[in-house]
Amino acid sequence: MAWTVRRLFPADAAAFEKDFGFWEAAFLSHPGTVAFGAFAGETAVGLGWGFVLPRPDGEQMFFLYSLDVLSAWRNRGIGTAIVKELCGFAEESGCRKVFLLTEESNPAACRVYEKAGLSA
Repeated sequence: MAWTVRRLFPADAAAFEKDFGFWEAAFLSHPGTVAFGAFAGETAVGLGWGFVLPRPDGEQMFFLYSLDVLSAWRNRGIGTAIVKELCGFAEESGCRKVFLLTEESNPAACRVYEKAGLSA
């Protein structure tokens, strides 16, 4: 089945409650917060989100806080597509840097970020 990735807005929160468990519309309304979701039809299958943050030098940076793809939908490029959308948003928002935290003990996540063009 085909899938698409798009930016999420408060009206989308309910689509993520069942499988991703913690979404509230108010979260997606908060300034500086952005999320992108992957959908197979009307079903939410992937989610990534982060924050635009100020830097001490007056510039902005983007913190990619979380990425999750349902296990049945992994290894299809969904995570990479979500990360690329988040990075595109960061660039369009004037962020000079994107950063994230992950563990070397999570090679699948490391591969996704590398495929999306991010590096240590």
